[in-house]
Amino acid sequence: MRIKRAKRVNREELAAFLRAHRNSLSPEAVGLPRDARRRAPGLRRAEVAQLSGVGVTWYTWLEQARTIQVSAHFLHRLARALRLDSAEEKHLFALCELPPPERVDARRAEVSEGLRRFLDAFPGPAYLHTLAWDLLHWNTAATALYGDLSWVPPHQRNALRLIFLDARLKSQMLGWDQWARTMLARFRLDAAAILTDPRVIDLIEELKRESQEFRDWWSKPEVVGRDETPRNYRHPAAGTLAFLPTTLAVDHAPGLRIRVFTAQDVSTQNKMRNLVDALVERDPAGRRVADRLVTAPD
Repeated sequence: MRIKRAKRVNREELAAFLRAHRNSLSPEAVGLPRDARRRAPGLRRAEVAQLSGVGVTWYTWLEQARTIQVSAHFLHRLARALRLDSAEEKHLFALCELPPPERVDARRAEVSEGLRRFLDAFPGPAYLHTLAWDLLHWNTAATALYGDLSWVPPHQRNALRLIFLDARLKSQMLGWDQWARTMLARFRLDAAAILTDPRVIDLIEELKRESQEFRDWWSKPEVVGRDETPRNYRHPAAGTLAFLPTTLAVDHAPGLRIRVFTAQDVSTQNKMRNLVDALVERDPAGRRVADRLVTAPD
């Protein structure tokens, strides 16, 4: 009986904690436009759910102190959405009876040998990025698909920047508009907790200056927590390639994301194998490409 009562108290405290932090935030603070018709202070439940990548019903149950199970991965996303500091995030985990989280730099993190080996062994294109979408590591298949990213200056080696400013990558992606818009919605979710970071501010300002599409879409409050929409590429040597993308979180490093692409058909699988084999034959290190596809904008 005491255990049940204690759990109920924790749920009620959690509900009050979430409501208080939700009501303390303005839409502008999390990168959302303000609705002129808005009267109540703070964020709406639907907005917190959107920023956290969960359904509004599920988040509402949390604020209603219902009995539901939550994961550490979700709590990290919720903490970012609500702009919790380290102490507040630990309290959130404690209320949910989970071990305290390990804090990492949201922009940078060490790339472990295990992560490198996982990416290098993955048969399809794969890369590792931070919450700011700075690229940290990519495999040979990614080089075969996108071109040699090591040619891009380190300070410009950012996935969102390449999506919007690299003309050749833009021409490769079939249905670029929908793809880029989805990627921007994913970036908004990943970067929710670091929008005030100078690195992210500079990136957003640059993209606003250089890309009309970015300017138009950034003003819209679109957030995507999961994206597994099939993607088609037009490769200059191999023709059309079809992939299914998946994003993976890194348990020991909440500030990192792994993006992998699985071939959708045998044709794509065979073409990618040939591209990788040809790349490795030209350069066993798989690092140089004769006609690189990704070029840094001037």
